[in-house]
Amino acid sequence: GSGYVFDDIAMKGLSKHIADCFVGKMSSADDMLMGCCIEEKLGILPVDTRDSAGGERFHPFDPQFCSDYTLPKDKPEAMKKDWFYSYSLKPIKERMAHCAPDTVAWHHLPPHFVHQLWKLWNGCPELLARRERGG
Repeated sequence: GSGYVFDDIAMKGLSKHIADCFVGKMSSADDMLMGCCIEEKLGILPVDTRDSAGGERFHPFDPQFCSDYTLPKDKPEAMKKDWFYSYSLKPIKERMAHCAPDTVAWHHLPPHFVHQLWKLWNGCPELLARRERGG
């Protein structure tokens, strides 16, 4: 999956059961398995993490895919063949509206891109402070 956010209570509960959750289960959909585990073992249901405008905060793809995303023309067919469309909460936003400004996680990023994003996110306050000081 693209990322998970748990509070301390959920992490403590999950640490007791995580080994049991994946015994005999093989899947590339680790996020789905994790969701089933926390629901089954802890009674915690995943929540909608989109922002108030419907922008996604957790992305299963890279930023380019998310910013270029358009809805499929044949929605019934997409429900059968497009895992992203079929598993996503509706309505799904298109293009940049799909990406929340306070995005938490992207998936499938090469290391150099992760470093660039980190510098952008964490460097911006420093740049703004420098500008405010006239530097």
